[in-house]
Amino acid sequence: GRLIIVGDLHGQLADLLTIIRIGGMPSDKNYYVFNGDFVDRGANGPEVLFIIYALKLVYPHYVTLNRGNHEHPKINARYDFEEQIWTKYDAELFDHICDTFELLPLCALVDNKVLVLHGGLFASSNVTIEELRRLRYRRQLPLKKHQVSHGVKSKTENIMEGILWSDPVEEHIVLNARKGWIKNKRGAGILFGPSVTHKFLDGNNLDLLIRSHEMVEAGYKLQHNNRVITVFSASHYYGNNHNQGAIVILEHRNLMQPQFIQYY
Repeated sequence: GRLIIVGDLHGQLADLLTIIRIGGMPSDKNYYVFNGDFVDRGANGPEVLFIIYALKLVYPHYVTLNRGNHEHPKINARYDFEEQIWTKYDAELFDHICDTFELLPLCALVDNKVLVLHGGLFASSNVTIEELRRLRYRRQLPLKKHQVSHGVKSKTENIMEGILWSDPVEEHIVLNARKGWIKNKRGAGILFGPSVTHKFLDGNNLDLLIRSHEMVEAGYKLQHNNRVITVFSASHYYGNNHNQGAIVILEHRNLMQPQFIQYY
């Protein structure tokens, strides 16, 4: 079979329908990972979310939904999804939806070789796959300063924040950073260079990291010696960009030869 990885959709219903038309419905030969940021900014956040949830309910073994940084009530209040639900339904439904966001996993492991998560890696070093499996993830991050114990984030909080918010950068950006990463301009997570990627992947016997979180012009981008792939599935993002959307397809026997399908 094959695995189709879908990046940020941000409430763009036409892109979701295009992906299903191209990829087909989920089945035992057609698995999907929706890699977070289903809602906000686009006009059809409720419709996109309900279709994705319906796919998960009907095809539970063939659909995985990872959480993104926009599966968060405070982000939703700022970027329209809360208003969309309140206008079309009511505040109670929005609260229930936010409860479901905390149930979404943070990452997916494919054949013990490919890690799929929304944002990126972490300030904490020597993180293992087993630690990721044990994370107490049923919470919302980032936390406000007064909620952080003694002003210092725990390792769990650092890892979760990285998974949801971090971004890869090229070597020259972190050249003078002793640990291979610097603070992220987003205000959460880190900007991590190739050395962080290679250390994490090699330390966990992984080949590839697939993430989303950033708009890229071609809909996908390869970095860090092709060991990091960014996939972004919202075409013409926010209505004023001219980017393509894309999906990544991994064939079971050829995980290290990803295929990319682009669309406008």
